[in-house]
Amino acid sequence: MTTLSTIDLAGVVHDLAAVPVRDYDRYVARLRLADTAFAIHVGSRTGQGRSGAELAGELHGTQSIAGRAFRLVAAGRMTEVDDIDLLSCVTPGAIVVPTVLALVGRADPIGADGVLDVVVRGYEVALGLGEAIGGPHRLATGVWPSLTVGGVTAAAVASWLLGAADDDVAAAVRLAARQSIAGNPRGNAREILLAGAVVTGIGCALAVRRGFAIGGGDGLVADLLDTHPDGDGPARIRRPSIKPFCSARQTMGAVSALRSVLDSNEVEVDAIQRIDVHVPTEYAAMLDKPAVTSRRESLSSAQYQLTLAALDPAALYDVDRAVLRTDERFRALMARVRVHPDADLSAQYPARWPARVRVTVTGATVEALTDDVPGERDVSAERLTAKLRAFGAPADLVERALTATAISDLQQLEISKESLA
Repeated sequence: MTTLSTIDLAGVVHDLAAVPVRDYDRYVARLRLADTAFAIHVGSRTGQGRSGAELAGELHGTQSIAGRAFRLVAAGRMTEVDDIDLLSCVTPGAIVVPTVLALVGRADPIGADGVLDVVVRGYEVALGLGEAIGGPHRLATGVWPSLTVGGVTAAAVASWLLGAADDDVAAAVRLAARQSIAGNPRGNAREILLAGAVVTGIGCALAVRRGFAIGGGDGLVADLLDTHPDGDGPARIRRPSIKPFCSARQTMGAVSALRSVLDSNEVEVDAIQRIDVHVPTEYAAMLDKPAVTSRRESLSSAQYQLTLAALDPAALYDVDRAVLRTDERFRALMARVRVHPDADLSAQYPARWPARVRVTVTGATVEALTDDVPGERDVSAERLTAKLRAFGAPADLVERALTATAISDLQQLEISKESLA
């Protein structure tokens, strides 16, 4: 990356959008559409997803562009099964794909291949901006990178889908940037804030089409930019991890390490006296939640997630978590989990989000280290199909995404939640 004293946000977006789009990138874009569509479907079946849909209807109406985008973002992001990019700490699918699905009916002039190109460019912008603000390191300082770049990304994606000229894309980006927020809120309203940011970005693209514009600076996002992201190398859409189960990514390494210990048959679960979890200092505090009182907390609690992995691994695929485990056996094992910040592991961050787990039983200690969650970097139809089957979802969603040749085919990826039953 190139460090600059003054960075033009619209210029950064323009440069990122110039990424060459290869046939392989379009293939990956189809997989990203399917993966995020799955997250939306499963999220729509949860209590929180239904509440988000009701709120979208009250705010925007169920059939409007804004109402659809709001509902899709809120449902997809709350699942913690949507994709995430480690180098930017951005969840791009939850921003780009709902924007595309909400507006794809207006994209006939560019065709299905044109829409796939927009998906590639949207990922490029979301991840490039996340890198440029130093997303992984800002998270602990109260900045949620996805929320910060969500509005600007949606503005650019919506503009491209609508066939906007470069000047109009720049105007929409600037308008969205002036309305961006950078908090890292706790609680289940996080997804509502991100949904609002995406709706705002889409609204900026539509506003510019109607002749509205704004002067002055580029707002919050530009203020947070530390660098101008490099444009060299393959498209960034190839990078994000595919989540194999329901969890904040920061806890997944520890869960995977514990699973490898248990799969070795070297320890019995009921004989475990202590589980020590070492993770990068940057997010150790985020994972150290010995008491869990909500679904959201359970997803990022090392104590809860590791205990699930040991006692009830099938529950790692329960997105709704309407009822949390509080029985005595479960609480007893949670109390034996300790989280430790590890400066040595921080040296790998953010290229890797590693974890070291040490399991102590009577007279023995077994240790496992994971740099990657198994399968997360395998962006392939086979890997994604296996993921959907693990969740009990229809695997034909992947095939339909891969064979879509028309705008109407892409629209059909947003299948009804009943079809997942």
